Amino acid sequence: LQVDRNGEIYGTIGVYTLDENIVRLNVELSLGNRVNNYNGQIELMYPKEQVVNDIFQQKPIKYKLFFPRWENIPPKVTRISVNGQVVCSGPPIANSKNPYFNGNGHLPAVSQRKNQPPRPASTSPPSSSDICGSPVVPNPLVVNGVSVPRGAFPWLAAMFSVTSTGLEYKCSGSLISKKHVVTAAHCVEQGRKRIRADTLVFVLGKLNIKRWSLSEGEKIIEAEDIKVHPDYKPLTSDADIAVAILSEEVQFTRYIRPICLWSESDDLDVVIGQKGKVVGWGRDESNNTMTAEPKQTTIPIVSQEQCLWSGEAFKYVTSARTFCAGDRNGTGPCNGDSGSGFIMKRNGRWVLRGVVSISTYDQNTQTCDLSNYVVFTDTSKFKKWLFSFIS
Repeated sequence: LQVDRNGEIYGTIGVYTLDENIVRLNVELSLGNRVNNYNGQIELMYPKEQVVNDIFQQKPIKYKLFFPRWENIPPKVTRISVNGQVVCSGPPIANSKNPYFNGNGHLPAVSQRKNQPPRPASTSPPSSSDICGSPVVPNPLVVNGVSVPRGAFPWLAAMFSVTSTGLEYKCSGSLISKKHVVTAAHCVEQGRKRIRADTLVFVLGKLNIKRWSLSEGEKIIEAEDIKVHPDYKPLTSDADIAVAILSEEVQFTRYIRPICLWSESDDLDVVIGQKGKVVGWGRDESNNTMTAEPKQTTIPIVSQEQCLWSGEAFKYVTSARTFCAGDRNGTGPCNGDSGSGFIMKRNGRWVLRGVVSISTYDQNTQTCDLSNYVVFTDTSKFKKWLFSFIS
Protein backbone atom coordinates (compact mmCIF):
# COMPACT_ATOMS: atom_id res chain seq x y z
CA LEU A 1 0.00 0.00 0.00
CA GLN A 2 1.11 3.55 -0.76
CA VAL A 3 -0.14 7.05 -0.04
CA ASP A 4 -0.45 9.72 -2.75
CA ARG A 5 0.05 13.48 -2.35
CA ASN A 6 -3.57 13.93 -1.28
CA GLY A 7 -3.24 11.40 1.50
CA GLU A 8 -5.28 8.74 -0.36
CA ILE A 9 -4.24 5.13 0.22
CA TYR A 10 -3.89 3.00 -2.90
CA GLY A 11 -2.51 -0.30 -4.12
CA THR A 12 -0.98 -1.07 -7.51
CA ILE A 13 -2.07 -3.65 -10.11
CA GLY A 14 -0.11 -4.69 -13.20
CA VAL A 15 -2.05 -6.19 -16.12
CA TYR A 16 -0.66 -7.93 -19.18
CA THR A 17 -3.33 -7.25 -21.79
CA LEU A 18 -4.84 -10.00 -23.91
CA ASP A 19 -5.55 -10.43 -27.61
CA GLU A 20 -8.97 -8.80 -27.32
CA ASN A 21 -10.12 -5.39 -28.42
CA ILE A 22 -11.17 -4.31 -24.91
CA VAL A 23 -9.75 -5.38 -21.57
CA ARG A 24 -12.00 -5.15 -18.51
CA LEU A 25 -10.25 -5.06 -15.17
CA ASN A 26 -12.50 -6.03 -12.26
CA VAL A 27 -11.48 -5.84 -8.60
CA GLU A 28 -13.63 -7.21 -5.79
CA LEU A 29 -13.12 -5.97 -2.24
CA SER A 30 -14.35 -7.33 1.07
CA LEU A 31 -15.27 -4.54 3.50
CA GLY A 32 -15.24 -4.95 7.26
CA ASN A 33 -17.67 -2.13 7.96
CA ARG A 34 -19.57 0.71 6.33
CA VAL A 35 -17.75 3.01 3.90
CA ASN A 36 -18.54 6.71 3.86
CA ASN A 37 -19.88 7.88 0.49
CA TYR A 38 -16.73 7.21 -1.53
CA ASN A 39 -16.45 3.67 -2.99
CA GLY A 40 -12.94 3.95 -4.38
CA GLN A 41 -11.76 3.92 -8.00
CA ILE A 42 -9.23 2.53 -10.48
CA GLU A 43 -7.07 4.80 -12.63
CA LEU A 44 -3.88 4.58 -14.68
CA MET A 45 -0.72 4.91 -12.64
CA TYR A 46 1.39 6.70 -15.24
CA PRO A 47 0.88 9.48 -17.81
CA LYS A 48 -0.26 8.83 -21.36
CA GLU A 49 3.24 8.79 -22.85
CA GLN A 50 4.46 6.03 -20.55
CA VAL A 51 1.27 3.97 -21.00
CA VAL A 52 1.68 4.03 -24.79
CA ASN A 53 5.37 3.16 -24.44
CA ASP A 54 4.58 0.26 -22.10
CA ILE A 55 2.06 -1.13 -24.59
CA PHE A 56 4.65 -1.16 -27.34
CA GLN A 57 7.32 -2.59 -25.04
CA GLN A 58 4.84 -5.33 -24.06
CA LYS A 59 5.10 -4.39 -20.40
CA PRO A 60 2.21 -4.67 -17.94
CA ILE A 61 -0.10 -1.68 -17.66
CA LYS A 62 0.03 -0.32 -14.11
CA TYR A 63 -3.10 0.84 -12.31
CA LYS A 64 -3.76 2.53 -9.01
CA LEU A 65 -6.54 1.00 -6.92
CA PHE A 66 -7.86 3.64 -4.51
CA PHE A 67 -9.66 2.01 -1.60
CA PRO A 68 -12.97 3.13 -0.11
CA ARG A 69 -12.74 5.20 3.04
CA TRP A 70 -13.22 2.84 5.95
CA GLU A 71 -13.38 2.80 9.72
CA ASN A 72 -11.22 0.48 11.88
CA ILE A 73 -10.99 -2.43 9.42
CA PRO A 74 -9.25 -1.83 6.04
CA PRO A 75 -10.77 -3.39 2.87
CA LYS A 76 -9.30 -6.61 1.55
CA VAL A 77 -8.91 -7.58 -2.11
CA THR A 78 -10.70 -10.89 -2.67
CA ARG A 79 -10.53 -11.23 -6.44
CA ILE A 80 -8.90 -9.63 -9.49
CA SER A 81 -10.12 -10.67 -12.93
CA VAL A 82 -9.34 -9.60 -16.47
CA ASN A 83 -12.09 -10.09 -19.06
CA GLY A 84 -13.84 -12.50 -16.73
CA GLN A 85 -10.78 -14.64 -16.07
CA VAL A 86 -9.69 -14.73 -12.42
CA VAL A 87 -5.98 -13.97 -12.05
CA CYS A 88 -5.86 -14.05 -8.25
CA SER A 89 -8.24 -14.49 -5.33
CA GLY A 90 -8.33 -14.69 -1.55
CA PRO A 91 -10.74 -15.11 1.37
CA PRO A 92 -12.98 -12.22 2.50
CA ILE A 93 -12.78 -10.46 5.83
CA ALA A 94 -14.26 -12.70 8.52
CA ASN A 95 -17.97 -12.00 9.14
CA SER A 96 -18.04 -9.35 6.41
CA LYS A 97 -21.50 -8.77 4.92
CA ASN A 98 -20.63 -5.80 2.75
CA PRO A 99 -20.77 -5.89 -1.06
CA TYR A 100 -17.70 -5.77 -3.23
CA PHE A 101 -16.43 -2.90 -5.37
CA ASN A 102 -15.88 -3.24 -9.14
CA GLY A 103 -13.78 -1.02 -11.37
CA ASN A 104 -13.63 -1.27 -15.14
CA GLY A 105 -10.70 -0.35 -17.36
CA HIS A 106 -10.67 -0.37 -21.18
CA LEU A 107 -7.63 -0.52 -23.46
CA PRO A 108 -6.65 -2.16 -26.74
CA ALA A 109 -5.02 -5.56 -26.63
CA VAL A 110 -1.30 -6.23 -26.56
CA SER A 111 0.45 -9.12 -28.21
CA GLN A 112 2.24 -11.11 -25.53
CA ARG A 113 4.92 -12.68 -27.70
CA LYS A 114 7.83 -11.83 -25.42
CA ASN A 115 10.59 -12.87 -27.81
CA GLN A 116 9.73 -10.34 -30.50
CA PRO A 117 10.77 -6.83 -29.42
CA PRO A 118 9.35 -3.93 -31.42
CA ARG A 119 11.30 -2.84 -34.46
CA PRO A 120 11.60 0.86 -35.28
CA ALA A 121 9.49 2.31 -38.07
CA SER A 122 11.22 2.71 -41.39
CA THR A 123 12.40 6.20 -42.25
CA SER A 124 13.15 5.46 -45.91
CA PRO A 125 12.04 8.41 -48.06
CA PRO A 126 9.60 7.74 -50.90
CA SER A 127 10.96 7.37 -54.42
CA SER A 128 8.68 10.20 -55.57
CA SER A 129 6.86 13.02 -53.84
CA ASP A 130 3.80 12.41 -56.00
CA ILE A 131 2.70 9.08 -54.50
CA CYS A 132 -0.79 9.82 -53.23
CA GLY A 133 -3.41 7.19 -53.89
CA SER A 134 -0.86 4.68 -55.19
CA PRO A 135 -0.33 1.69 -52.91
CA VAL A 136 2.75 -0.43 -53.48
CA VAL A 137 0.86 -3.60 -52.49
CA PRO A 138 -1.78 -4.81 -55.00
CA ASN A 139 -5.22 -5.49 -53.58
CA PRO A 140 -6.74 -8.82 -54.66
CA LEU A 141 -16.43 -1.85 -41.41
CA VAL A 142 -17.27 -3.33 -42.75
CA VAL A 143 -19.96 -5.96 -42.43
CA ASN A 144 -19.54 -9.00 -44.70
CA GLY A 145 -16.45 -7.24 -45.97
CA VAL A 146 -13.34 -8.68 -47.60
CA SER A 147 -10.06 -8.84 -45.68
CA VAL A 148 -7.41 -6.28 -46.60
CA PRO A 149 -3.77 -7.14 -47.41
CA ARG A 150 -1.25 -5.07 -45.48
CA GLY A 151 -0.27 -1.98 -47.44
CA ALA A 152 -3.18 -2.17 -49.88
CA PHE A 153 -4.63 1.05 -48.40
CA PRO A 154 -1.56 2.70 -46.83
CA TRP A 155 -3.39 5.93 -45.93
CA LEU A 156 -5.63 4.08 -43.46
CA ALA A 157 -5.23 5.42 -39.91
CA ALA A 158 -6.66 4.08 -36.64
CA MET A 159 -7.50 6.71 -34.03
CA PHE A 160 -7.28 5.91 -30.32
CA SER A 161 -8.25 8.05 -27.34
CA VAL A 162 -6.14 8.03 -24.20
CA THR A 163 -8.63 7.69 -21.33
CA SER A 164 -8.18 7.52 -17.58
CA THR A 165 -7.96 3.74 -17.82
CA GLY A 166 -5.97 3.14 -21.02
CA LEU A 167 -6.32 3.40 -24.79
CA GLU A 168 -9.69 3.10 -26.50
CA TYR A 169 -10.30 2.71 -30.23
CA LYS A 170 -12.40 5.61 -31.56
CA CYS A 171 -12.53 5.85 -35.35
CA SER A 172 -10.69 5.51 -38.64
CA GLY A 173 -9.13 8.25 -40.71
CA SER A 174 -7.26 8.89 -43.96
CA LEU A 175 -3.74 10.29 -44.20
CA ILE A 176 -3.64 13.15 -46.74
CA SER A 177 -0.12 14.49 -46.13
CA LYS A 178 2.88 13.93 -43.89
CA LYS A 179 1.10 15.72 -41.03
CA HIS A 180 -2.65 15.54 -41.65
CA VAL A 181 -5.36 12.92 -41.17
CA VAL A 182 -8.97 13.45 -42.30
CA THR A 183 -11.71 11.95 -40.13
CA ALA A 184 -15.29 12.71 -39.07
CA ALA A 185 -15.96 15.66 -36.78
CA HIS A 186 -18.16 13.55 -34.49
CA CYS A 187 -15.15 11.30 -33.86
CA VAL A 188 -13.33 14.10 -32.06
CA GLU A 189 -16.26 15.33 -30.00
CA GLN A 190 -17.81 13.80 -26.90
CA GLY A 191 -21.28 15.11 -26.26
CA ARG A 192 -20.84 18.74 -27.21
CA LYS A 193 -17.27 18.97 -25.97
CA ARG A 194 -14.20 18.73 -28.16
CA ILE A 195 -11.78 15.93 -27.30
CA ARG A 196 -8.38 17.38 -26.44
CA ALA A 197 -5.81 16.80 -29.17
CA ASP A 198 -3.20 15.63 -26.69
CA THR A 199 -5.41 12.67 -25.74
CA LEU A 200 -5.50 11.28 -29.30
CA VAL A 201 -2.97 8.98 -30.96
CA PHE A 202 -2.96 7.66 -34.52
CA VAL A 203 -1.66 4.31 -35.68
CA LEU A 204 -0.37 4.30 -39.27
CA GLY A 205 0.82 1.51 -41.53
CA LYS A 206 -0.54 -1.21 -39.27
CA LEU A 207 -2.81 -4.05 -40.32
CA ASN A 208 -3.60 -5.76 -37.00
CA ILE A 209 -4.32 -3.04 -34.44
CA LYS A 210 -4.67 -5.58 -31.64
CA ARG A 211 -0.99 -6.46 -31.88
CA TRP A 212 0.93 -3.52 -30.51
CA SER A 213 4.55 -4.40 -31.20
CA LEU A 214 5.70 -2.19 -34.08
CA SER A 215 6.96 -3.73 -37.30
CA GLU A 216 8.97 -2.05 -40.01
CA GLY A 217 7.08 0.77 -41.70
CA GLU A 218 4.55 1.21 -38.87
CA LYS A 219 4.11 4.32 -36.75
CA ILE A 220 2.19 5.55 -33.73
CA ILE A 221 1.99 9.31 -33.42
CA GLU A 222 0.17 11.82 -31.24
CA ALA A 223 -2.11 14.60 -32.45
CA GLU A 224 -0.88 18.16 -32.09
CA ASP A 225 -4.14 19.89 -32.96
CA ILE A 226 -7.65 19.11 -34.19
CA LYS A 227 -9.47 21.31 -36.70
CA VAL A 228 -13.23 20.73 -36.94
CA HIS A 229 -15.04 22.41 -39.82
CA PRO A 230 -16.75 25.53 -38.41
CA ASP A 231 -20.11 24.61 -39.97
CA TYR A 232 -20.37 21.28 -38.17
CA LYS A 233 -23.45 20.72 -36.02
CA PRO A 234 -23.69 17.57 -33.85
CA LEU A 235 -26.11 14.82 -34.87
CA THR A 236 -26.05 15.80 -38.55
CA SER A 237 -23.74 14.86 -41.41
CA ASP A 238 -23.41 18.39 -42.79
CA ALA A 239 -19.75 19.41 -42.45
CA ASP A 240 -19.08 16.30 -40.35
CA ILE A 241 -15.38 16.52 -41.15
CA ALA A 242 -12.22 17.22 -39.18
CA VAL A 243 -8.48 17.31 -39.76
CA ALA A 244 -6.03 16.01 -37.18
CA ILE A 245 -2.65 17.70 -37.30
CA LEU A 246 0.03 15.24 -36.24
CA SER A 247 2.76 16.18 -33.79
CA GLU A 248 5.50 15.36 -36.30
CA GLU A 249 5.89 14.59 -39.98
CA VAL A 250 5.69 10.93 -40.93
CA GLN A 251 8.04 9.40 -43.45
CA PHE A 252 6.28 7.67 -46.29
CA THR A 253 7.03 3.96 -46.49
CA ARG A 254 5.68 0.91 -48.26
CA TYR A 255 2.87 0.87 -45.69
CA ILE A 256 2.34 4.60 -45.03
CA ARG A 257 1.27 6.75 -47.98
CA PRO A 258 -1.33 9.51 -48.43
CA ILE A 259 -4.62 9.34 -50.29
CA CYS A 260 -5.27 11.92 -53.03
CA LEU A 261 -7.87 14.62 -52.43
CA TRP A 262 -10.74 15.00 -54.89
CA SER A 263 -9.86 17.48 -57.65
CA GLU A 264 -12.67 16.91 -60.17
CA SER A 265 -16.11 18.53 -60.23
CA ASP A 266 -18.08 18.32 -56.98
CA ASP A 267 -21.32 17.68 -58.91
CA LEU A 268 -22.87 14.61 -57.23
CA ASP A 269 -24.91 13.72 -60.32
CA VAL A 270 -21.68 12.83 -62.15
CA VAL A 271 -20.89 9.97 -59.76
CA ILE A 272 -24.38 8.59 -59.01
CA GLY A 273 -24.35 4.85 -59.60
CA GLN A 274 -20.57 4.66 -59.42
CA LYS A 275 -19.00 2.51 -56.73
CA GLY A 276 -16.40 3.26 -54.11
CA LYS A 277 -14.66 1.37 -51.35
CA VAL A 278 -14.86 1.78 -47.59
CA VAL A 279 -12.13 0.22 -45.46
CA GLY A 280 -12.23 0.10 -41.67
CA TRP A 281 -11.92 -1.79 -38.41
CA GLY A 282 -15.59 -1.45 -37.44
CA ARG A 283 -18.23 -4.02 -36.42
CA ASP A 284 -18.27 -7.16 -38.57
CA GLU A 285 -20.77 -9.93 -39.37
CA SER A 286 -19.77 -11.75 -36.16
CA ASN A 287 -20.82 -8.70 -34.13
CA ASN A 288 -17.27 -7.89 -33.07
CA THR A 289 -17.30 -4.19 -32.21
CA MET A 290 -13.77 -3.77 -33.54
CA THR A 291 -11.98 -6.17 -35.87
CA ALA A 292 -8.28 -6.91 -35.47
CA GLU A 293 -7.69 -6.30 -39.17
CA PRO A 294 -9.57 -3.93 -41.47
CA LYS A 295 -12.13 -5.12 -43.97
CA GLN A 296 -13.26 -3.54 -47.21
CA THR A 297 -16.58 -3.31 -48.93
CA THR A 298 -17.66 -1.83 -52.26
CA ILE A 299 -20.92 0.13 -52.42
CA PRO A 300 -22.62 2.45 -54.95
CA ILE A 301 -23.50 6.13 -54.57
CA VAL A 302 -27.24 6.84 -54.88
CA SER A 303 -29.06 10.06 -55.71
CA GLN A 304 -30.19 12.47 -53.02
CA GLU A 305 -33.80 11.85 -54.03
CA GLN A 306 -33.46 8.09 -53.72
CA CYS A 307 -31.88 8.49 -50.29
CA LEU A 308 -34.58 10.85 -49.02
CA TRP A 309 -37.40 8.68 -50.37
CA SER A 310 -35.96 5.63 -48.60
CA GLY A 311 -36.71 6.90 -45.10
CA GLU A 312 -37.92 9.97 -43.25
CA ALA A 313 -34.86 10.05 -40.96
CA PHE A 314 -32.60 11.03 -43.84
CA LYS A 315 -34.19 14.45 -44.29
CA TYR A 316 -32.92 15.41 -40.83
CA VAL A 317 -29.29 14.33 -41.25
CA THR A 318 -28.47 14.91 -44.94
CA SER A 319 -27.64 18.13 -46.76
CA ALA A 320 -26.30 19.41 -50.06
CA ARG A 321 -22.83 18.54 -48.73
CA THR A 322 -23.52 14.86 -48.04
CA PHE A 323 -24.25 11.80 -50.14
CA CYS A 324 -25.73 8.39 -49.46
CA ALA A 325 -24.33 5.05 -50.54
CA GLY A 326 -25.02 1.38 -50.00
CA ASP A 327 -26.74 -1.71 -51.33
CA ARG A 328 -29.21 -1.99 -48.42
CA ASN A 329 -28.42 -5.69 -48.18
CA GLY A 330 -26.69 -5.90 -44.80
CA THR A 331 -23.22 -4.96 -46.04
CA GLY A 332 -21.43 -1.69 -45.52
CA PRO A 333 -19.68 0.46 -42.92
CA CYS A 334 -20.95 0.12 -39.36
CA ASN A 335 -20.13 1.08 -35.76
CA GLY A 336 -16.41 1.72 -35.52
CA ASP A 337 -16.04 2.64 -39.20
CA SER A 338 -16.85 6.31 -38.57
CA GLY A 339 -14.24 8.57 -40.12
CA SER A 340 -13.27 5.98 -42.74
CA GLY A 341 -12.87 7.25 -46.27
CA PHE A 342 -15.15 6.55 -49.22
CA ILE A 343 -12.52 6.16 -51.93
CA MET A 344 -12.84 5.98 -55.70
CA LYS A 345 -10.35 5.14 -58.44
CA ARG A 346 -9.49 8.05 -60.72
CA ASN A 347 -6.82 7.79 -63.43
CA GLY A 348 -5.22 4.85 -61.69
CA ARG A 349 -5.10 6.49 -58.26
CA TRP A 350 -7.33 6.24 -55.21
CA VAL A 351 -9.04 9.50 -54.34
CA LEU A 352 -10.98 10.51 -51.22
CA ARG A 353 -14.61 11.37 -52.06
CA GLY A 354 -16.35 10.94 -48.70
CA VAL A 355 -16.07 10.28 -44.97
CA VAL A 356 -18.32 7.81 -43.09
CA SER A 357 -20.71 9.91 -41.00
CA ILE A 358 -24.09 8.47 -39.94
CA SER A 359 -26.22 5.36 -40.40
CA THR A 360 -29.72 4.63 -39.15
CA TYR A 361 -30.10 2.59 -35.97
CA ASP A 362 -31.55 -0.90 -35.62
CA GLN A 363 -33.41 -1.13 -32.31
CA ASN A 364 -33.34 -4.94 -32.34
CA THR A 365 -29.60 -5.40 -32.86
CA GLN A 366 -28.76 -2.07 -31.19
CA THR A 367 -26.29 -1.27 -33.92
CA CYS A 368 -26.24 0.15 -37.46
CA ASP A 369 -29.11 -0.74 -39.77
CA LEU A 370 -27.52 -1.75 -43.06
CA SER A 371 -30.89 -2.37 -44.68
CA ASN A 372 -30.76 1.41 -45.13
CA TYR A 373 -28.23 3.70 -46.78
CA VAL A 374 -25.19 5.12 -45.02
CA VAL A 375 -24.63 8.88 -45.04
CA PHE A 376 -21.20 10.26 -45.97
CA THR A 377 -19.74 13.73 -45.72
CA ASP A 378 -18.97 14.76 -49.31
CA THR A 379 -15.30 15.80 -49.16
CA SER A 380 -15.45 17.28 -52.66
CA LYS A 381 -17.55 20.09 -51.16
CA PHE A 382 -14.70 20.90 -48.76
CA LYS A 383 -11.79 20.93 -51.22
CA LYS A 384 -10.65 24.47 -50.44
CA TRP A 385 -10.82 23.86 -46.70
CA LEU A 386 -8.82 20.62 -46.97
CA PHE A 387 -6.25 22.02 -49.39
CA SER A 388 -5.69 24.97 -47.02
CA PHE A 389 -3.97 22.57 -44.60
CA ILE A 390 -1.61 20.91 -47.04
CA SER A 391 -0.85 23.65 -49.59
